[in-house]
Amino acid sequence: VARQTTRSSGINAEYGDSRLLSLNQEPGASSWLTARPIEAHGHHLTKQEFVDAMHLRFGLPFLDLPAKCPCGTSNSADHALSCHKGGYTIYRHDRLRDNFAEILSHAGVRALETEKLLQPCDDYDQQLQQYPWANTDRDARMDIVCMGLWAPDQMSYMDVRICHPMAASYLNTKPSSLYKHHENTKKRCYMRRVQVVEGGTFSPLVLTTTGGVGPEMDKAMKRAAKLLEDHHGEMYNEALTAIRRRLRFCLLISTLRSLRGCRTKYSPSGLNEIDFNL
Repeated sequence: VARQTTRSSGINAEYGDSRLLSLNQEPGASSWLTARPIEAHGHHLTKQEFVDAMHLRFGLPFLDLPAKCPCGTSNSADHALSCHKGGYTIYRHDRLRDNFAEILSHAGVRALETEKLLQPCDDYDQQLQQYPWANTDRDARMDIVCMGLWAPDQMSYMDVRICHPMAASYLNTKPSSLYKHHENTKKRCYMRRVQVVEGGTFSPLVLTTTGGVGPEMDKAMKRAAKLLEDHHGEMYNEALTAIRRRLRFCLLISTLRSLRGCRTKYSPSGLNEIDFNL
Protein backbone atom coordinates (compact mmCIF):
# COMPACT_ATOMS: atom_id res chain seq x y z
CA VAL A 1 0.00 0.00 0.00
CA ALA A 2 1.41 3.36 -1.01
CA ARG A 3 2.13 5.71 1.86
CA GLN A 4 2.04 9.49 1.72
CA THR A 5 5.17 11.41 2.58
CA THR A 6 3.62 14.85 2.97
CA ARG A 7 0.44 16.28 4.42
CA SER A 8 -1.39 16.36 1.10
CA SER A 9 -4.50 18.09 2.47
CA GLY A 10 -4.31 21.08 0.15
CA ILE A 11 -4.15 23.52 3.08
CA ASN A 12 -1.93 26.55 2.86
CA ALA A 13 0.61 26.03 5.64
CA GLU A 14 0.63 29.59 6.96
CA TYR A 15 -3.15 29.94 6.86
CA GLY A 16 -3.61 26.45 8.34
CA ASP A 17 -1.22 27.16 11.24
CA SER A 18 -2.98 30.39 12.17
CA ARG A 19 -6.37 28.67 12.01
CA LEU A 20 -5.18 25.76 14.16
CA LEU A 21 -3.80 28.20 16.71
CA SER A 22 -7.18 29.91 16.93
CA LEU A 23 -9.03 26.59 17.22
CA ASN A 24 -6.67 25.27 19.90
CA GLN A 25 -7.34 28.37 22.01
CA GLU A 26 -11.07 27.73 22.24
CA PRO A 27 -12.40 26.92 25.75
CA GLY A 28 -11.89 23.25 26.55
CA ALA A 29 -9.99 22.42 23.35
CA SER A 30 -6.71 21.85 25.22
CA SER A 31 -8.16 20.31 28.39
CA TRP A 32 -6.93 16.83 27.44
CA LEU A 33 -3.32 18.01 27.79
CA THR A 34 -3.68 18.91 31.48
CA ALA A 35 -5.83 15.95 32.56
CA ARG A 36 -4.40 13.20 34.72
CA PRO A 37 -4.07 10.01 32.63
CA ILE A 38 -6.63 7.96 34.61
CA GLU A 39 -7.90 5.10 32.46
CA ALA A 40 -11.00 4.50 34.64
CA HIS A 41 -12.15 8.04 33.82
CA GLY A 42 -11.48 7.65 30.11
CA HIS A 43 -8.52 10.05 30.33
CA HIS A 44 -6.03 7.69 28.74
CA LEU A 45 -4.28 7.58 25.38
CA THR A 46 -1.93 4.99 23.95
CA LYS A 47 1.49 6.10 22.74
CA GLN A 48 0.32 6.12 19.11
CA GLU A 49 -2.85 8.02 20.01
CA PHE A 50 -0.90 10.69 21.87
CA VAL A 51 1.51 11.13 18.94
CA ASP A 52 -1.40 11.37 16.50
CA ALA A 53 -3.20 13.85 18.74
CA MET A 54 -0.14 16.12 18.83
CA HIS A 55 0.19 15.89 15.05
CA LEU A 56 -3.43 16.94 14.65
CA ARG A 57 -3.03 19.76 17.16
CA PHE A 58 -0.04 21.30 15.38
CA GLY A 59 -0.90 20.31 11.81
CA LEU A 60 2.18 18.09 11.48
CA PRO A 61 2.43 15.62 8.56
CA PHE A 62 1.36 12.01 8.94
CA LEU A 63 4.00 9.99 7.10
CA ASP A 64 2.42 6.55 7.48
CA LEU A 65 -1.17 7.01 6.34
CA PRO A 66 -2.27 5.24 3.14
CA ALA A 67 -1.99 7.57 0.15
CA LYS A 68 -5.42 6.45 -1.10
CA CYS A 69 -8.66 6.32 0.87
CA PRO A 70 -10.96 3.31 0.27
CA CYS A 71 -13.61 5.81 -0.90
CA GLY A 72 -11.39 6.39 -3.95
CA THR A 73 -9.97 9.86 -3.25
CA SER A 74 -6.54 10.97 -2.11
CA ASN A 75 -6.07 10.44 1.61
CA SER A 76 -4.96 12.92 4.25
CA ALA A 77 -5.63 13.59 7.91
CA ASP A 78 -8.27 16.17 7.06
CA HIS A 79 -9.95 13.84 4.58
CA ALA A 80 -9.98 10.96 7.08
CA LEU A 81 -11.80 13.11 9.64
CA SER A 82 -14.53 14.02 7.14
CA CYS A 83 -14.90 10.81 5.11
CA HIS A 84 -18.19 8.95 5.68
CA LYS A 85 -16.92 5.56 4.51
CA GLY A 86 -16.50 3.17 7.39
CA GLY A 87 -19.10 4.84 9.60
CA TYR A 88 -16.67 6.86 11.72
CA THR A 89 -18.60 10.11 11.45
CA ILE A 90 -21.66 8.32 12.86
CA TYR A 91 -19.53 6.65 15.54
CA ARG A 92 -18.13 10.04 16.60
CA HIS A 93 -21.62 11.56 16.71
CA ASP A 94 -23.12 8.69 18.72
CA ARG A 95 -20.31 8.63 21.27
CA LEU A 96 -20.69 12.35 21.95
CA ARG A 97 -24.48 12.03 22.17
CA ASP A 98 -24.27 9.18 24.67
CA ASN A 99 -21.61 10.86 26.79
CA PHE A 100 -23.57 14.10 27.10
CA ALA A 101 -26.75 12.14 27.85
CA GLU A 102 -24.93 10.42 30.73
CA ILE A 103 -23.80 13.79 32.05
CA LEU A 104 -27.37 15.12 31.92
CA SER A 105 -28.66 12.01 33.67
CA HIS A 106 -26.13 12.45 36.48
CA ALA A 107 -27.10 16.13 36.69
CA GLY A 108 -30.64 15.10 37.57
CA VAL A 109 -32.77 15.66 34.47
CA ARG A 110 -35.82 13.41 34.06
CA ALA A 111 -37.50 11.51 31.22
CA LEU A 112 -34.17 11.23 29.39
CA GLU A 113 -34.19 9.48 26.02
CA THR A 114 -31.83 9.26 23.06
CA GLU A 115 -32.85 8.87 19.40
CA LYS A 116 -36.47 9.66 20.28
CA LEU A 117 -38.96 9.51 17.42
CA LEU A 118 -40.81 12.82 17.06
CA GLN A 119 -44.60 12.98 16.93
CA PRO A 120 -46.24 13.05 13.47
CA CYS A 121 -47.12 16.48 12.06
CA ASP A 122 -50.39 15.44 10.39
CA ASP A 123 -52.59 17.49 12.73
CA TYR A 124 -50.36 20.57 12.57
CA ASP A 125 -50.28 21.30 8.85
CA GLN A 126 -51.88 24.70 9.26
CA GLN A 127 -49.46 25.84 11.96
CA LEU A 128 -46.42 24.57 10.06
CA GLN A 129 -47.38 25.67 6.54
CA GLN A 130 -45.75 29.06 7.15
CA TYR A 131 -42.49 27.18 7.82
CA PRO A 132 -42.06 25.10 4.64
CA TRP A 133 -38.38 24.51 5.46
CA ALA A 134 -39.22 22.62 8.68
CA ASN A 135 -38.49 18.90 8.77
CA THR A 136 -41.88 17.12 8.82
CA ASP A 137 -40.68 13.58 8.08
CA ARG A 138 -42.54 10.88 9.98
CA ASP A 139 -39.29 9.12 10.90
CA ALA A 140 -37.52 12.25 12.20
CA ARG A 141 -35.69 11.69 15.48
CA MET A 142 -34.04 13.84 18.12
CA ASP A 143 -30.65 12.89 19.57
CA ILE A 144 -31.41 13.81 23.20
CA VAL A 145 -34.75 14.55 24.87
CA CYS A 146 -35.17 15.27 28.58
CA MET A 147 -37.24 17.14 31.14
CA GLY A 148 -35.89 19.66 33.63
CA LEU A 149 -32.84 21.04 31.87
CA TRP A 150 -34.03 24.64 31.51
CA ALA A 151 -37.20 24.54 33.63
CA PRO A 152 -38.60 21.88 36.01
CA ASP A 153 -41.46 20.62 33.83
CA GLN A 154 -40.24 21.70 30.40
CA MET A 155 -39.19 19.21 27.73
CA SER A 156 -35.87 19.95 26.03
CA TYR A 157 -34.94 18.60 22.61
CA MET A 158 -31.31 18.55 21.47
CA ASP A 159 -29.63 17.49 18.24
CA VAL A 160 -25.88 16.94 17.85
CA ARG A 161 -23.67 17.96 14.95
CA ILE A 162 -19.88 17.53 14.79
CA CYS A 163 -17.88 19.12 11.99
CA HIS A 164 -14.20 19.23 11.06
CA PRO A 165 -13.18 22.91 10.88
CA MET A 166 -10.02 22.16 8.88
CA ALA A 167 -11.97 20.67 5.98
CA ALA A 168 -11.32 22.48 2.70
CA SER A 169 -14.91 23.71 2.48
CA TYR A 170 -14.60 25.49 5.85
CA LEU A 171 -11.17 27.10 5.53
CA ASN A 172 -12.56 30.50 4.59
CA THR A 173 -15.15 30.45 7.38
CA LYS A 174 -14.37 31.84 10.82
CA PRO A 175 -15.04 29.39 13.67
CA SER A 176 -17.71 31.70 15.11
CA SER A 177 -19.47 31.82 11.73
CA LEU A 178 -19.13 28.05 11.39
CA TYR A 179 -20.94 27.46 14.68
CA LYS A 180 -23.63 29.96 13.75
CA HIS A 181 -24.15 28.34 10.35
CA HIS A 182 -24.62 24.84 11.75
CA GLU A 183 -26.80 26.04 14.62
CA ASN A 184 -29.05 27.97 12.25
CA THR A 185 -29.28 24.96 9.91
CA LYS A 186 -30.45 22.75 12.77
CA LYS A 187 -32.88 25.40 14.03
CA ARG A 188 -34.31 25.88 10.56
CA CYS A 189 -34.98 22.14 10.37
CA TYR A 190 -36.33 21.37 13.81
CA MET A 191 -37.07 24.39 16.01
CA ARG A 192 -40.59 25.21 14.76
CA ARG A 193 -41.61 21.56 14.73
CA VAL A 194 -40.42 21.07 18.30
CA GLN A 195 -42.16 24.24 19.47
CA VAL A 196 -45.46 23.64 17.66
CA VAL A 197 -45.83 19.84 17.80
CA GLU A 198 -43.79 18.81 20.85
CA GLY A 199 -44.28 21.98 22.92
CA GLY A 200 -40.64 22.00 24.00
CA THR A 201 -37.40 23.91 23.52
CA PHE A 202 -34.79 23.06 20.90
CA SER A 203 -31.01 23.35 21.25
CA PRO A 204 -28.56 22.51 18.44
CA LEU A 205 -25.40 21.05 20.01
CA VAL A 206 -22.58 21.90 17.59
CA LEU A 207 -19.00 20.79 18.22
CA THR A 208 -15.80 20.51 16.20
CA THR A 209 -13.22 17.74 15.96
CA THR A 210 -10.68 20.14 17.48
CA GLY A 211 -12.69 20.39 20.72
CA GLY A 212 -14.54 23.66 20.22
CA VAL A 213 -18.24 24.06 20.98
CA GLY A 214 -20.93 26.38 19.66
CA PRO A 215 -22.81 28.91 21.82
CA GLU A 216 -25.84 26.64 22.30
CA MET A 217 -23.68 23.70 23.38
CA ASP A 218 -21.78 25.98 25.72
CA LYS A 219 -25.07 27.06 27.35
CA ALA A 220 -26.15 23.43 27.74
CA MET A 221 -22.85 22.46 29.41
CA LYS A 222 -23.05 25.42 31.78
CA ARG A 223 -26.63 24.52 32.67
CA ALA A 224 -25.59 20.92 33.36
CA ALA A 225 -22.80 22.22 35.62
CA LYS A 226 -25.33 24.38 37.50
CA LEU A 227 -27.61 21.36 38.01
CA LEU A 228 -24.64 19.37 39.35
CA GLU A 229 -23.99 22.21 41.78
CA ASP A 230 -27.65 22.32 42.87
CA HIS A 231 -28.29 18.56 43.10
CA HIS A 232 -24.89 17.18 44.16
CA GLY A 233 -23.16 20.09 45.85
CA GLU A 234 -20.37 20.19 43.26
CA MET A 235 -18.44 23.40 42.76
CA TYR A 236 -19.75 25.01 39.56
CA ASN A 237 -16.32 25.76 38.07
CA GLU A 238 -15.03 22.26 38.83
CA ALA A 239 -18.18 20.66 37.40
CA LEU A 240 -17.93 22.69 34.19
CA THR A 241 -14.24 21.84 33.83
CA ALA A 242 -15.00 18.14 34.31
CA ILE A 243 -17.77 18.26 31.67
CA ARG A 244 -15.51 20.01 29.16
CA ARG A 245 -12.71 17.51 29.84
CA ARG A 246 -14.91 14.44 29.49
CA LEU A 247 -16.47 15.59 26.23
CA ARG A 248 -13.05 16.62 24.92
CA PHE A 249 -11.63 13.15 25.50
CA CYS A 250 -14.73 11.64 23.90
CA LEU A 251 -14.21 13.78 20.81
CA LEU A 252 -10.46 13.22 20.72
CA ILE A 253 -10.58 9.43 20.97
CA SER A 254 -13.39 9.06 18.42
CA THR A 255 -11.52 11.44 16.10
CA LEU A 256 -8.33 9.39 16.41
CA ARG A 257 -10.26 6.22 15.64
CA SER A 258 -11.44 7.72 12.37
CA LEU A 259 -7.87 8.64 11.47
CA ARG A 260 -6.47 5.10 11.44
CA GLY A 261 -9.54 2.86 11.60
CA CYS A 262 -10.37 0.30 8.92
CA ARG A 263 -12.89 1.54 6.34
CA THR A 264 -13.40 -1.67 4.38
CA LYS A 265 -15.74 -4.51 5.24
CA TYR A 266 -14.05 -7.74 6.25
CA SER A 267 -15.16 -10.61 4.03
CA PRO A 268 -13.70 -13.96 5.14
CA SER A 269 -13.37 -16.46 2.32
CA GLY A 270 -15.25 -19.72 2.58
CA LEU A 271 -17.56 -18.67 5.45
CA ASN A 272 -20.67 -19.10 3.30
CA GLU A 273 -19.75 -22.74 2.77
CA ILE A 274 -19.76 -23.61 6.49
CA ASP A 275 -22.79 -25.48 7.80
CA PHE A 276 -23.58 -24.01 11.23
CA ASN A 277 -26.31 -26.63 11.86
CA LEU A 278 -23.89 -29.50 12.36
